[in-house]
Amino acid sequence: MTTSDPISLGATGLHLQDLAVSIYKRTGTSGNAVLLASYEGPWVSGGPYTIGDIVYSSAVWYSNLTGVNTSTAPAGDATNWAVFVPPLALVELGDSLYQLTGLTDALPNDRWSVSIALAGSPSSIITTYTYGFVFPGRGPDVISNTPAGYQTKAGQIAIRTGTVYPWPTVDVYGLPSDPTGATGTFALAPLGGGAGITLAGSVAIHTDAYGSPSQYHVRAEYKWAAADTLIGNLPAGVYVGVFTLTVPVIGAVVAPANDQLRVTVSPLVPVS
Repeated sequence: MTTSDPISLGATGLHLQDLAVSIYKRTGTSGNAVLLASYEGPWVSGGPYTIGDIVYSSAVWYSNLTGVNTSTAPAGDATNWAVFVPPLALVELGDSLYQLTGLTDALPNDRWSVSIALAGSPSSIITTYTYGFVFPGRGPDVISNTPAGYQTKAGQIAIRTGTVYPWPTVDVYGLPSDPTGATGTFALAPLGGGAGITLAGSVAIHTDAYGSPSQYHVRAEYKWAAADTLIGNLPAGVYVGVFTLTVPVIGAVVAPANDQLRVTVSPLVPVS
């Protein structure tokens, strides 16, 4: 499995040296996830590092060998640092737009998890991608933290023109109040800009409580109408999907964050 989906971090001016990236992998259907690499962002002279930490210095990634760091840059300190070739490449495409490449599975049930945070602030996770869960037509899940403190999760999907499966979905976690009675709308627009697509389907809402003290979860599903998947109405391409939920007490919630829900349409089943 590989991915080349572009990632928008939802903020301008963020570049590779501004990011901390953690990569975990679980092989097969059992076992614990193993931390493969922890990218700590730009190297800091004299900063504290442990063995295996990955830093960015002069456009090169380095891995710490000893748990020791001095005032000498990694390029000149072969005792403590070695050039690191990552199992995953985070390629910068433009201002705050990136691409993940190099994710491969040795076994059908391998799982990857890639978390992206701000360098120097590991708790400031911007988004997390999870890969490898077998579900027809789905790509990697995207989990984003919103400024309001909610967490949203969306699954990338692919549909064939003329089918109505799978449905775009988004989950919102960490709501402080019961979201029963929430309503929602779903909008679709071409990736990269352009006029939105007029849709005829409906949004189904599901809610539940979890944890102690209770927090609340709401899931929105967009159910395609037959008219949505006519070739003339939804041409082949990649689209950005956005749910707008109206939740009692809380108000409006736009999900997922950062325009991360991608809907890929392939015209494999002609319908007229």
